[in-house]
Amino acid sequence: MRILVFGAGALGIPFAALLAEAGNEVTLVARSNHDTLVRDGLRIRRRGQPWRSVRTSMARTVGAEPFELAVVLVRSNHLEPVLDQLANAPNIQDVLVMVQNAGGYDQWTAALGDRLVVGFAGAAGNFIDQAVEYDFAPRFVQPTTIGEPTGGGSERCERIAGAFESAGIPTWICSDMNAWHKWHVAWITAMANSAQHAHGDLQAIRSASHRRLTIAAIHQATQALSAAGVPVQPPRLGMLLGLPQPVHRGVLWLVTRLPLFEARLLPNAMTAEAEALACGNQLLEIGLEHGVDMSAWQQLLQR
Repeated sequence: MRILVFGAGALGIPFAALLAEAGNEVTLVARSNHDTLVRDGLRIRRRGQPWRSVRTSMARTVGAEPFELAVVLVRSNHLEPVLDQLANAPNIQDVLVMVQNAGGYDQWTAALGDRLVVGFAGAAGNFIDQAVEYDFAPRFVQPTTIGEPTGGGSERCERIAGAFESAGIPTWICSDMNAWHKWHVAWITAMANSAQHAHGDLQAIRSASHRRLTIAAIHQATQALSAAGVPVQPPRLGMLLGLPQPVHRGVLWLVTRLPLFEARLLPNAMTAEAEALACGNQLLEIGLEHGVDMSAWQQLLQR
């Protein structure tokens, strides 16, 4: 496939490199670090493995060359100018927007029309100097998830998933991505806003009072989406969210004491403040619209 990857960050770089290594013709759109990437290539490693350099085509903006697929991997607060560029790029057949979102796809569809495919990357990465160390979430926890914005599967989703799987990127096609995105915000953005509300203070995050607040906010988000009639996606998440709050607080106690939390999850949360706040406010609006008590969620959104 001829693929354009938009976003030379901690996810865009490994996705572009892996897709290129799998034999796809990949162009990475990079602005701020364009010259370094042209000189050094895409320096990546999966956590625990050796560094390697992958060469791929580079661009500063979307050009006129034809592409079968554009993959957008940017923060949601950086998406609007990307949509503006892609809206004026009829040379791109399909556009997969993998961005956190609880507000629906009206703006994305207005820009891209029926070229839009939606998803979310089941991966995490961080820069070490000018290189990226990345890892994938376990497939049973959260693979890279894609789907049609109107629901259901499609031949193009199968084609995209096949390209990702061939590149070693675990991928699942979801039948209701709108619901998936909202439920993902309900727990992952609650965690991010929790870290930001505590200003990244690990001791405060681990405290009993802060864990109570975080879990209360997740349960309020659950009530908000249930009141709005949003089906749980993925379905197995319903079993986890149905557990009592004391059990959730115990799980959160364990999670915040994992070396991975301090080394990777917390730093990633602290670099995504604008996105977490925007998505949190989208979910807050859903809850208030349906008369749900969102007081804990409102408190988490305070800085």
